[in-house]
Amino acid sequence: MYSLILRRGVGCVTVSIASFWDFVAKYYYLFGVMLIGAGGVLAFYGCRILKPVVIFSVGVVTMSILGSLLYTYVIPDNPEEWVNWLTLAILVSVGVGLGYLSLRILKAGIFLVGALGGVILGLMLYSTVIYKIQTDSQVRASQQIQ
Repeated sequence: MYSLILRRGVGCVTVSIASFWDFVAKYYYLFGVMLIGAGGVLAFYGCRILKPVVIFSVGVVTMSILGSLLYTYVIPDNPEEWVNWLTLAILVSVGVGLGYLSLRILKAGIFLVGALGGVILGLMLYSTVIYKIQTDSQVRASQQIQ
């Protein structure tokens, strides 16, 4: 015989990375300048500086995935300021390290950059068009049943 003991008010596990977004919102000017600067460099010199683009793209993907996992499962909901900065420093180091490693295997790095572009394109299409098709067909199906 098995028993299930719930320790939360909901039946499913809930996770949140709101503390990370609060940290980004607090220093929005710093993150904004960095991202706009990186985007400008990539827009105007992207093909000429292929190796830095690979490092940057692989680093951003790595930082995003590891950051969401850390802030979801490891870091508490309201960490102190130094925890956010330490986590950011660790994420940047791991991201740059894996980006540099992807330069050693350049074809894999270019593949990861293309995969990132595909993911972004898919998310953009889903959030602008595809969700509407799915919602409309569910509404039409429920109207036909009645």
